[in-house]
Amino acid sequence: MRHADPENPTDLMYGNLPGFPLSKIGIKQAKEAGEFMSQYNLDVIITSGLERAHQTGEMVAKSNLGHPDLIKDPRLRDLGIDAWQGIMTKKEFMADRDGHWQRQLSDEEGIENPKDTQVRMIQSFEEYLNKYPDKNILFVSHADSIVFLFEYLLDMPLYPETVFDFGYPKKANIFEIELNSKNIKKIFEPTVI
Repeated sequence: MRHADPENPTDLMYGNLPGFPLSKIGIKQAKEAGEFMSQYNLDVIITSGLERAHQTGEMVAKSNLGHPDLIKDPRLRDLGIDAWQGIMTKKEFMADRDGHWQRQLSDEEGIENPKDTQVRMIQSFEEYLNKYPDKNILFVSHADSIVFLFEYLLDMPLYPETVFDFGYPKKANIFEIELNSKNIKKIFEPTVI
């Protein structure tokens, strides 16, 4: 699951900056996601340690009859963009998305290489699958981080979320991963956007 909408009135690239709790819309999205997920008995919810992701996980957990354990895993954090976060707006970033992608791949200081993001996502995913076999697990993370995990699972090349063939993981979207068939499908998208 991608976290719900955060409070971000200036539309900054926030990356891993502290703060950015859920907005009023985000709270509605997370509640709606929780209602949807109530049909599944979740055993555990693993979230990024960032406030927006953890709040989303908490709200889903409150609605779930499985009374899932809630675990923070820092490996599920957003893509490391220290050189841009808090400085650049999303619009400015998207205006040169291809140039920024090349900078991300070049191991430039202050920018996490997407391959490193993918590795930490894979490590977290596999660790919890092994720790909780035959359990219903919900991971709550961030757009690029989720996409990089999906690309690994589907044996696809590494691309940013804006060009991923599966479609952009919008705020509070939930995907189901069938491990045996390597099938990933969107099962929930909030009506509140």
